[in-house]
Amino acid sequence: MGPTSNPATVEYRFDGRVAVVTGAGRGIGRAYARLLAERGASVVVNDLGASTGGSGADTAPATAAADEIVAAGGTAVADPHDVSTTDGASALVDTAIERFGRIDVLVNNAGVIQVGPIEQMTERDYDESMDTHFWAPLHAMNAALPVMRGRGGGRIVNISSIGGKVAVPHLAPYCASKFALTGLSQAATTELRKHNIYVTTVYPNLI
Repeated sequence: MGPTSNPATVEYRFDGRVAVVTGAGRGIGRAYARLLAERGASVVVNDLGASTGGSGADTAPATAAADEIVAAGGTAVADPHDVSTTDGASALVDTAIERFGRIDVLVNNAGVIQVGPIEQMTERDYDESMDTHFWAPLHAMNAALPVMRGRGGGRIVNISSIGGKVAVPHLAPYCASKFALTGLSQAATTELRKHNIYVTTVYPNLI
């Protein structure tokens, strides 16, 4: 038997793999994209460029993050599509296929946040949060699944937060949508493992 390794010290590599990361233009999503590229993956840096509250659009964050990866010796392409729509998610997958020919990893990281007392939160606040934290991961997953199945498997990582496990005051839309993402992830985990597609939910303490 060969020497054993501590799993905490193993450096996992993604050479030859293609990773798609949503919300990768800034913050923790940008860090995910950079790490995957440093470990050998070709990365599709998806970001609509909206504000943290979900308004507006700007191609600059995705472009800057992809350029940063390339400047460091990695491989990346920027993608500005809105994955909260089926058309946007399909276009994102098309970008990955046209540029790199495959998808091995999908990281659903895009996020927005609305802060205020629960009685002041509007239907629009809930819609924006659900669009980003539930519908976008679902649309991206559904668009990527045929590609992953065709290649014999894949990995989907849904980025929730502590607000997806423990309710937090003044963040009702955020928590509601993150709890919904948790339920979606659990259902997908059960259904997709038979296709060698494994779904993981991560709960960083962002709030």
